[in-house]
Amino acid sequence: MADTSGPKYVLSTLTGDLVKNSDSALSIAKILVSANYGDEVLQEQAPLSVADEGTHWMIEGSLNKNRDNEGPGRILIKIRKSDSKVEYLKFDYVLKNK
Repeated sequence: MADTSGPKYVLSTLTGDLVKNSDSALSIAKILVSANYGDEVLQEQAPLSVADEGTHWMIEGSLNKNRDNEGPGRILIKIRKSDSKVEYLKFDYVLKNK
């Protein structure tokens, strides 16, 4: 007789993209910004926008998005849909010619 008292394991395989929608991409982006730069930076970048770029999600912050002011700008995060790899997380910085 088989021992049935131990833990049971179920193997589940995801198919398709791991980051399936813009809400998931946005949640991942918020976690990354908050964990790496703090909640204050996350608030400065609000609202974040999400664009579907086929194989990736592009998340963009709003700080100095129009690039009118010299100094810190928007945050840009590129997340691969298939495996949730963060291709990059970077900030714009605006320098004006004098």
